[in-house]
Amino acid sequence: MYVTVLIFALMCGSGFSADFYVSKKGVDQADQSGTAMDASFASLAYAVSRLPEGKNTIHIAPGEYTINKSITLTNDLTIKGSGARGEFATILKADDKWSLKPNFHKNNPTNEYLLVFEKMKGLEISHLSFQSKPEHRITGALYCMRSKEINVHNVDVREFRWGGVHFEKSSNVKVSNSTLHNCSVEKSSWWGGNIRSRYLSDSEIFNNTITSDTGGGYGYKASGHTNVRVHHNYIKMNKGFSIESAHEHEYGLEIDHNHLIGCVSVPKPNQSADPSKRGHKYSVWIHHNYLEDSYTIEGPRNHMRVSHNYINVTKTNGRIYTHHGGINKGPIWIHNNIINNVDRSVVWMNRGYAANIHFYNNTVFTANAGERAGALFGAWEAKRLDNWTVQNNIFIAPIDQPRSFMAQGRGVPTKIKSENNICVNINNVPEGNITGVEPKFSMKGLKPWEYYKPTSESLNLIDKGIKVELPFNGDAIDIGAIELGAKLPVWDIPAAPVSK
Repeated sequence: MYVTVLIFALMCGSGFSADFYVSKKGVDQADQSGTAMDASFASLAYAVSRLPEGKNTIHIAPGEYTINKSITLTNDLTIKGSGARGEFATILKADDKWSLKPNFHKNNPTNEYLLVFEKMKGLEISHLSFQSKPEHRITGALYCMRSKEINVHNVDVREFRWGGVHFEKSSNVKVSNSTLHNCSVEKSSWWGGNIRSRYLSDSEIFNNTITSDTGGGYGYKASGHTNVRVHHNYIKMNKGFSIESAHEHEYGLEIDHNHLIGCVSVPKPNQSADPSKRGHKYSVWIHHNYLEDSYTIEGPRNHMRVSHNYINVTKTNGRIYTHHGGINKGPIWIHNNIINNVDRSVVWMNRGYAANIHFYNNTVFTANAGERAGALFGAWEAKRLDNWTVQNNIFIAPIDQPRSFMAQGRGVPTKIKSENNICVNINNVPEGNITGVEPKFSMKGLKPWEYYKPTSESLNLIDKGIKVELPFNGDAIDIGAIELGAKLPVWDIPAAPVSK
């Protein structure tokens, strides 16, 4: 026993780093080394308290481990379980007697997370399940403040009340290959999210499956990004938003190749900072996603690009892009999207002032929406908008429910420049557009690009586009979302979500 304690003391004093073990058969006591499975500790909290300086790894054997207060982590630490799900899972579970802060609705209590760390670097957390009970949810699984080089992957996080994994003012963060379920079920001063971040930079959120079967809440809730990519995630929220990043300045937030069931909300009602001042061409770029919600994208957000998405509306009562108040002068570029089953408007202004919205080279099909059907461009009066341009699009409405191009009163047509759009079953089409022709599409193969690719008979599309003097136009000269002479873009949405 004396030799074991002496060796461990020398390790701690020398900066030596090593592997440590936690198991259900372990013992938390001073004469236990923790450096082998047959000399393992019984708890993660005790293992962390015994770490030497330097890079360390804690291996946690299968089983359920009850945690009754937050564990504070250290620098350069890897925590690796035996699996996130299944028979050999490692489960870190909040004690059902954990004292919950009664005044939760004023702020989000950091002492209600399983793991916490601040001003740390070099942490990796993987192959674990984090849980609390649905009838006694603590705030979240992991809380990170002012830290960097954080890698959370292959974890399962479920049944927390505000934010499953939470990052504040951190950089070089990765959250990947994980499942999160019902981790945003209760509102504090505002909603959190299954993944929650604020002022995140140089980071990635990818290959995650995020779901809920409770009302409200957010899949990924964030704000204040700089050079962050959110990609290849499956998010399905019950009556909540899939992604929201609102109100703060954004510099290079990329949302791409996701399957999102629920609104993408990125509003900053008044003009935000120009992202070019930080070396980015856009504030937010939403592209190559499969989007299902009828209230698809909530703005406004200046210097925003929305391109190459397949928007297939599966719900009623919504719009594709909404300017939701404030004075915002753009620009906003919406182009090369295939938009199917539009219930109300394609672009709709709720209130405020909106300028420099550019809608070009999209293929749009509207639904038979009954009394809900609105004009394609839902602007109310000229004094609330300026310099909207609509060019090189295909608009097709059902023969039994033609749509109006835009409102004809209150000066609206003087502020929307529209030209070279093919309009089928559209009323009040301005001069300079194309009517009386109907493009034909493949209607076979993989959606969207193969399925909605125009046939070779559609000579009214090929080489009929006009040059649009806008960024991101490239060499597109066809009308509609697909440039026939170019290679079709890769459509690479995530595979089916991991089952619960």
